[in-house]
Amino acid sequence: MTMTDYRMRIAFSGKSYAGWQRQPGLNTVQQCVEETLRSVFQEKELTVTASGRTDAGVHALDLPLSFRTAKNLPGQELTRLLKLRLPHDIRLLEIVPSPGFNAHADALGKAYVYLISPDEPNLFLRDLCWNWPGVTVTDELRLAVSRLIGTHDFRFFTGKKAGGSTIRTIYRAELVSFGPLLCFYVSGNGFLYKMVRRLAGFLYETAAGKHTANDLTRHLENPGPPPDDFTVAPPEGLYLKRVFYRPGEWCEDQLTAPPFLLPDPRPET
Repeated sequence: MTMTDYRMRIAFSGKSYAGWQRQPGLNTVQQCVEETLRSVFQEKELTVTASGRTDAGVHALDLPLSFRTAKNLPGQELTRLLKLRLPHDIRLLEIVPSPGFNAHADALGKAYVYLISPDEPNLFLRDLCWNWPGVTVTDELRLAVSRLIGTHDFRFFTGKKAGGSTIRTIYRAELVSFGPLLCFYVSGNGFLYKMVRRLAGFLYETAAGKHTANDLTRHLENPGPPPDDFTVAPPEGLYLKRVFYRPGEWCEDQLTAPPFLLPDPRPET
C-alpha cells in the first residue's frame, strides 16, 4: 500500500484547549485536528505528529504538523474540507504532500513571542496577553534580555527535574512594542518545559526591581533548581511563532505585529 506523507501548518487560539497533546477527558488541539483529518480521509487510526507540545492556554501562530495516510486527496478539495470542518479557533495555514517529513524529528529550532500589556488592563486583550500594571521597561530589563543570547544552562528556568541536558542556545532575544503591547521575542535551538513562561516571569520581576541583569547571569552560569514560589507567566500571553527546519533559518524570521494588531513594530530604545 502506497502511503502519502503530509506537512500541515495550523494556527490556533489556546484559550479553550488543555494544550496540544491528547489527554483523556480533556479538549485538546491534537484531538480536534486528528478527528477532523480522520473524518476527511475516512481513516480511523490516522495520527498526527506536532513539532512540539504546547501547554493549556498557550497559542500558536504557526504550528507544523505531519501525518501519513493511505489516501491522496486533491489539494484544493482537501484544503476546502479542512477549513470547513476544523473548529473556529483552529485555522489551516497550509497542507501539502511532503515525502519523509516529520514535524518533530526534523525541527532545528523555534521562536516564541510573549505579549505583555504594560498599561491598564485592556478588556479586549486580557485573554491574549499578561498585564504588568505600573511596571515600565527599564534599562536593567533590556540588559537582562540581551544576556539571554548565547549558549547557557537553563536549569533554573525549567519546572521539571532535569532528565536530560538543560543546555540550550538562544539565537535572538529582544523587546519590541506593538501599539499598546510589549513583545518579548526569543528564538533558539530548543526550549525546556515552561522555559519561556519562566523567563517572562523573571523579566517581569526584573522590571519591577526585584531582580537585576546580574542575577540572571548568575542563574545561567551557576544554575540550581528554581524556588517553589518562582513566578511563572500565565499561558495566555505565550505564542509559538515559528519552527525552523533549515540551518540558519532563524536569521530570516521577521518580528511582525500580532494578528490582532496592525501597527508596525518599533524597537525599544
